[in-house]
Amino acid sequence: MNFLQLKKTILLTLLIANTLAALAQTKVDSIYVLELKNKTNYTERNHFWVDSTITLQQEVFYDDPKIIDEESTQIFTIHYPHKSEVVNKAIFDIPNDSSLIKCSYQRLSPWNWFKKELPIKGQIRIINSTKKEIKIEFNLTVVEHKKLICIYRGIRVFKLSKSATGRIAR
Repeated sequence: MNFLQLKKTILLTLLIANTLAALAQTKVDSIYVLELKNKTNYTERNHFWVDSTITLQQEVFYDDPKIIDEESTQIFTIHYPHKSEVVNKAIFDIPNDSSLIKCSYQRLSPWNWFKKELPIKGQIRIINSTKKEIKIEFNLTVVEHKKLICIYRGIRVFKLSKSATGRIAR
């Protein structure tokens, strides 16, 4: 092997090593949000409120009492601008049905208190709707910073909130 071939081999090896290192750093984590409530230090709240519109909110709280400033909240909000769209068996494709339904996702923590527009894709199906409860089936993904995928798969029952603002004191 002459010097030029050795140099090419070394450069190719370095290129492959750098590429593998970059791929290792772009590891994507997945969280099944609707399963978090079964884990230690997680709680969940599902509620909705009605004014001229209907808004559902799914909140997952994390708080380890032994660790300071580790608490966080994931908030998934579904907003129906037209009450008439909330009917049994209705299926909404996100983001294609954006004129009928608006969805947003937030992750709040001591270090992150800003709302971000994150891509949400998938479907929401209304299984059953009454004046006091709305039962929803989720099949959605939210991509956060291209490193974290939050997966919403499963069924949740949302209860009518007792207050006009939709917030219930914890």
